[in-house]
Amino acid sequence: MIAGRASADGDPYADADLLGDDPIASYDALNDAAGAAVRSGQFAETFRFTYGDYSAADGFSHLSMYRAFQAWSIAKHFGIPFHLSPELIAGLNEHVVPHADELRQWGVFPPAIEPPAGADEETRLLCAVGYWVP
Repeated sequence: MIAGRASADGDPYADADLLGDDPIASYDALNDAAGAAVRSGQFAETFRFTYGDYSAADGFSHLSMYRAFQAWSIAKHFGIPFHLSPELIAGLNEHVVPHADELRQWGVFPPAIEPPAGADEETRLLCAVGYWVP
């Protein structure tokens, strides 16, 4: 996405084994390459998602949102103690929650959940996007 390619352009890696014999090291190398491209400013002006094209700024927001909620979901699934940082929670509340219903219509989020009494900021955020699990 950061290179500006769309899924409709075809996947140049469709038949490639990107993770090989050492998936963690391979993922780290791919992640480092993507990070270096971002830091150097070598990214497309338009990010092409399956659900639409967005400016790079909005595209980075979408990617950050996805990674944040997936990290929480994966940790929860495997019983790994994990919490979103206060800064990330604040950013997601500012940039994601106001658009949660629109994103929900596209299938990005499940229905919102009523937060339990006395819920902390993280729980209220996760409830707003339908991800909270007790």
